[in-house]
Amino acid sequence: MPQRSILNSLTFVLDETSASQLLRSIGPGHNGGPELDEPPFAWGEAPIDVYFAWKRAHEAVWKDVSYNTLLRRVRAAEALGLTYEEYVLELLFNGRHLQREDMARIAEIKAARLQ
Repeated sequence: MPQRSILNSLTFVLDETSASQLLRSIGPGHNGGPELDEPPFAWGEAPIDVYFAWKRAHEAVWKDVSYNTLLRRVRAAEALGLTYEEYVLELLFNGRHLQREDMARIAEIKAARLQ
């Protein structure tokens, strides 16, 4: 009897054939909601301490910059035609500031931006 009342309520939204097919596909005792599997963790397969170490390092790089350093980097990036993020990532990756002599590398960064 409860199956029939569910079918009656579903027919307001679906036609009767679709409603009965829906009830048959989910089976009795199932509310039709999403699966209860655990969502993937933000840190993926790596140990949790690695995730938090990288998170702290990321925050330290992008947030703990003095105003004068930030201003100097923004001006240098603008002079080279790069964004602040592109300039800082290159600085962090290679450990040196880009100069006018690095035009080949600057062109690579700009080309990657367009892809």
